[in-house]
Amino acid sequence: MFSRADSLYFAGDFARAALEYERVIFRATSSNDVNAALFGRVRSFKQMQQFDKASSELLRVRLFTLNQEQMHDYFYEKILCHYLAGEFIEARGAVDEMFLNLPAAASNSDILLLQTLIYNELRQWDSAKQTALAYANSFPSPRKDSLETIINQLYAPKNLPKLKNESVSKVFALLSTSVGNKKNKKWLIYAYHRESGEKRFCLFCHS
Repeated sequence: MFSRADSLYFAGDFARAALEYERVIFRATSSNDVNAALFGRVRSFKQMQQFDKASSELLRVRLFTLNQEQMHDYFYEKILCHYLAGEFIEARGAVDEMFLNLPAAASNSDILLLQTLIYNELRQWDSAKQTALAYANSFPSPRKDSLETIINQLYAPKNLPKLKNESVSKVFALLSTSVGNKKNKKWLIYAYHRESGEKRFCLFCHS
């Protein structure tokens, strides 16, 4: 049922993949297949940078049929779509909604990193630093120590004016798709000067 849609997706033909996933939904006889196809449409629209459409597809998900892992994926996609669309207040609200439904997610490293990026965009520096340090704490030493050093330097008072000045710098993440499984992700966080393009800092994380 999913073979054509998945083939188009992995071939990079995301528009046609989204259409094929919709055909799967039309033919599906179970909620699990409907939800799987909807997530396929979400991924396709994200690849086309149509984050508003991706968010709209999530509204169609049949939440009552999701298991805990699928519910985690649902909220992760919801937070990420809002973040990538520049809807940072909505992204923060989606994080709160996730924690209300899945309290254990508060210690998930992927969510902690997304939280940090959201707080950065909202200029809530103390909260951003705390979630970044919690993210670093999810790794063993010496990696944990290295990340903590970078984070403490980044959020030092002398550096905050650079981050607070919207005309000078912006913190964001570049997410690469997973290889093999969803735990194999690469995160690149950096700030740049909007006019010169000069990087202010760079933090690379691989999980």
